[in-house]
Amino acid sequence: MSGPIRRDFADELLWLPISSIAPRRVVTLRQRQSIQYQRLLASLRMVGLVEPLVVFPRSDAKGCFLLLDGHLRLMALRRLRHEPIPCLVAYSDEGFTYNQLINRLSPDQARRLVGCALHSGVSEEHLGKAIDADMRAPLRKRLNFQGIAPEVIDELTKQAIAPATIDILRRLVPSRQIAAVAWMARTGTYTTNVARSLLLASKEEELASPVAVQRMARISAAAIARIRRNTHGSQRAWRRAETAYSEDVMQLIIAAPSFRKLIENQQIRTYLAAHHGDTFDHIRSMLAYCSVSEHDDADASP
Repeated sequence: MSGPIRRDFADELLWLPISSIAPRRVVTLRQRQSIQYQRLLASLRMVGLVEPLVVFPRSDAKGCFLLLDGHLRLMALRRLRHEPIPCLVAYSDEGFTYNQLINRLSPDQARRLVGCALHSGVSEEHLGKAIDADMRAPLRKRLNFQGIAPEVIDELTKQAIAPATIDILRRLVPSRQIAAVAWMARTGTYTTNVARSLLLASKEEELASPVAVQRMARISAAAIARIRRNTHGSQRAWRRAETAYSEDVMQLIIAAPSFRKLIENQQIRTYLAAHHGDTFDHIRSMLAYCSVSEHDDADASP
């Protein structure tokens, strides 16, 4: 029989001044200049804070807290001078970032939400100010999947993919579209440049219109042949690296229980922390990764 469920967060929100919250990392200039940050500022001005920050009480300073999640929000709230800030208090100093567990919206899903908001009576002006976007822009348009193989449409709608990428895939025959999207899914890249590289690396029989593709590329047939050789070489190298990575992960998972027993020894843990801090951090990161992998495998099993 399993024991009681451990609670990770307090029941009530805690309203804290900005001065009592210590961030764990610095928000870079590039992040402050990003579109995401500008839209966050616009949303805070129009709507206010929707998602509370996640903090952990500091043991070395009473009344002070360590920020676990919400660094960009904290920076924006500091700039807008919004105080106090609603915070969710965690009972453990969780090192695994919350953002890795978020299912982010694809552009197509975001467009559907915008359409629902407009249909519900929200004005274009108000919505545009809240998300810092021109509502007359293509934000309201749905991706056009005409000419795309049905087998890959579901995968594409889940990703942050540009309409230009869809246009490039449309120049391939259905079987090549399936292979191209499968390659994108394996590498986790759905950019226009990747789609263009796959298009140029395709054989003539895999193209919907070989002449149009060569005209679009504005390069010679010899250059296209060279691109095909380089792309095929990169794909072979990726498959070799993928195979080696799988083997390394398997060895890591097999070795993890032995390392975990070592770390459970207080004397060994104290010695490593005092004399080999970097090695100790690497071991802990390895064990944390193995724990996440084991948890994912348990969730996937029937």
